[in-house]
Parts: sequence; C-alpha cells; structure tokens
Amino acid sequence: MALITVPPRPDLAQKFRLSFYARAERQDPLSQEIHVPVDVSTVENITAGKCAEGAEWSGCVFFCDQMGEAYSCEMTSPDLYGSASFRGLASGPEADEALRLISKARGYYKTTSGDYELRLFSVPGLYLEAFRLLSMKPGEPDLYVPWITPIEDWKHPEIQESGDFFKLIEPVAQRRVRPDGADPLMA
Repeated sequence: MALITVPPRPDLAQKFRLSFYARAERQDPLSQEIHVPVDVSTVENITAGKCAEGAEWSGCVFFCDQMGEAYSCEMTSPDLYGSASFRGLASGPEADEALRLISKARGYYKTTSGDYELRLFSVPGLYLEAFRLLSMKPGEPDLYVPWITPIEDWKHPEIQESGDFFKLIEPVAQRRVRPDGADPLMA
C-alpha cells in the first residue's frame, strides 16, 4: 500500500521552478517538493450532496521546503489554459501546516489497506481546503485531512472518511446558501 503523489508533467515542473526562484529571496535548493493536483467544487455541489463527485481539476499546488522554510506555489492547469501559469507563492504558518499534514497523511496510510492518491480538495465559496486521499481501491472511501476550514476551532479528527467529512461541512454550505438557492453574498 502507498500514498501516491502524482508526478508533474516536465514542462509544469520546470515552470514551477522558474517561477519559484524568480520570486524566492534565496536561490538555495529545495529539500522537498510535492506536486498536488487541485480539485475545485462549489457550495452548490456540496448542498446538492455531490460532494467530491462534482469537483473539477483546476491546477496544482507545489508544496516545498527551502532551508527549513515551507512554501506553497499555485499553478493553473496546462490542460485548461493551454500552458500552466504561476498563480501565487506563499510561505508562513499555512505552508508549514500543509507540509505537516502531508507528513501525517503519509504516516496514516500505512495503517490502512489499499493505495491512495494525494490531491487537494477546494471549495472557495466555503474557504475550505483539505487534502484528499483518493482511494485507488474500489469500495474504499476517500480520506480527508482538513487544511483550511470555515469551522472555527476544528476539534474533529484530522483524518476522516469522506462520509464523516461531508457531514461536517454540509451544514456550513447550507448556511452559506439561502433557502431560495440564492447566494447571500451576491444579493
């Protein structure tokens, strides 16, 4: 059993490195570089019960470490936009937490049966991002590791099966959408 990280296309990896070093303060080598595809869903998908099934691939994030400092670098999908483009570079506590959670997920998969692919599940309308361990074994549920969440003081297990994870975020999505289906922020 393994936690599979999807290797980036060579042109995408090259563009990431060029973009990273053009913006980084130092030119030191990266000690860790993890490519994670991003699947984006909507509040409407969550409230309709589609959960992850309604998510669409939108690009990727490279999580990396340079001399002990964690970074996340967002890239657009080359398949959607013709060629990948750099979206943003961030460092600090959220990038540190992302690398910690990926490490935790790598340790967790050793106690389960089957292989999992590492992805990032995002619902921008809920300010939610979670690492998705996509099960490669039919009938096995996906696992979720919340990273950025709208639920204050997240006191739930860090790694949850998909059914439990969506039971927690569906009420948040329901509050985000008015009963008539209109988005309250757009009214």
